[in-house]
Amino acid sequence: MSKIDTTVLISVRNEDQYIGLTIQSILDQTYKNFEIWVIDDGSTDNTWKIIKSYKDKRIKSFHFDVNIGMTPRLNWSIPQIKTKYIARMDSHNVADKNRLKKQLNFMEKNPKIMALGSNFLRIDETGKKIMETNYPLDYKDIKRKLIEKNVFKHGAMFIRKEAYDKVGLYDPYFKLTQDYDFVLRVAAKFPVANFSESLVTEIYRNQNMTQKHRVRSAWEALCSQWNAITKYNYPFWQA
Repeated sequence: MSKIDTTVLISVRNEDQYIGLTIQSILDQTYKNFEIWVIDDGSTDNTWKIIKSYKDKRIKSFHFDVNIGMTPRLNWSIPQIKTKYIARMDSHNVADKNRLKKQLNFMEKNPKIMALGSNFLRIDETGKKIMETNYPLDYKDIKRKLIEKNVFKHGAMFIRKEAYDKVGLYDPYFKLTQDYDFVLRVAAKFPVANFSESLVTEIYRNQNMTQKHRVRSAWEALCSQWNAITKYNYPFWQA
């Protein structure tokens, strides 16, 4: 087998209904030179039992008894990962079987691109389509839109490991929008892009975000935008 060059990084908590689908969608990839890191952040259901039921040697699984949140768990993981690329993946999401192959090929052909996302499809728990994104694809359009809202799905991002070395890990302040702050920091200095196809399907769970979390998420997004303008020298004025 060729050298492993991609780590699929999954942080999960209490997703026993869907974590198996998520892991299996990665194991079924047409591209094979990857490893999977699954970080169980204090699950209290059967999530950890399901994770451990997979015996594939490419899976590295870690269980923590205490839930501290996705941001610190990702920050714990990333410095230990040695592969060239990190592909983020969220639980209750399913990857297209060609996701890794298509994103890796794109990055290899475009060495200046530091992070690559993709469009995604959202379905309900019965499989009915709810929506599909139409994100801007090239750096020029992304720069213009990104300062207004996040145009990347974190769980569909394919990132050069060096991006974290150059701009830092996820800011611990951002508990809900850590990805938005991170991609603003990256895009302020380096080209980023989105893949045109929807390479991830998100299963929308019938669990509405609490009002408290909605307010927190909106506040964090505003803080990310303010930091981009005042700290990151984000080139939002460039058309």
